[in-house]
Amino acid sequence: MTGVAANAQETPAVCVADADRAEKQKKTQDQTQERTSTSFWEYYSWALGFDSVPTTPAPSSPARRVPVYVMMPLEFGLGVERAVPGGKDALESALDWLAEVGAKGVMVDVWWGVCEREPQAYDFGRYVWLAEECRARGLQIQATMSFHRCGGNVGDSCNIPLPSWVEHAADQHSAWFLDAHSDPARECISLAADELAFLPCNSKSYDDDDGAQQLLLRTPLEAYEQFMAAFCAALCEFIADGTVCELQVGCGPCGELRYPSYRAPRWRFPGVGAFQCYDPHMLDSLRIAAAAAFPAAGDHRASEF
Repeated sequence: MTGVAANAQETPAVCVADADRAEKQKKTQDQTQERTSTSFWEYYSWALGFDSVPTTPAPSSPARRVPVYVMMPLEFGLGVERAVPGGKDALESALDWLAEVGAKGVMVDVWWGVCEREPQAYDFGRYVWLAEECRARGLQIQATMSFHRCGGNVGDSCNIPLPSWVEHAADQHSAWFLDAHSDPARECISLAADELAFLPCNSKSYDDDDGAQQLLLRTPLEAYEQFMAAFCAALCEFIADGTVCELQVGCGPCGELRYPSYRAPRWRFPGVGAFQCYDPHMLDSLRIAAAAAFPAAGDHRASEF
């Protein structure tokens, strides 16, 4: 009887424990269902600072939220119809959505090959339109000055070469990066040619002291500067009011500050790439640096032991 009584006294405690466990499980299920019912876009909107807060908030505070800029299609410089199926109406709807979810703005490439098809003749009309649409929605623009070719690299969805007059001049003056097999990289102008005056101006010629006609030329650095100054002039009101909030400058292949050492399709992962320093301007730079460092060495070549 004692054992039976003891079991009878313990039974209520077991039932209470089971009830507590069941209640905790139900609470966990309810919380899981509650989190699941909150859509991804609600979380995304909250993370971007949108007014509606989801049922289960993210751990970060509003003061620590990262501003989000959405990259525009690479083809935008070629026209809205090329960049977005549905054209302007579709792009305007996309901008409406970005503003609604609390995105800070967009990033867009300003292509040299599109906006200066003729020397010093600039056309930034598409970017003015984009700035107007962004300003109307409270969005900002990060504009990237893209002085490189689009096409042939990872993620390139279109082909936008350098201006034809730039390619022609670079061919004539060996202004491309060159590998040991004399294969030029036509993505961007070699940095060794930055201060070489070989790019044409809008004014074709001028009279020198002897009355002879001379071509008026400029350096790539001057061309880059003039391009950016023209962009700022065309979008000055949007820069002044903060719609265009940042100018980024492409400095090499894919807009990156590097050499075109791993070029498709010849490069294969995990290759280290190839030297791109065999154009005459790079070799002249090496020769000058060597002569300055070793003035008494002469021109000794290690061609034999």
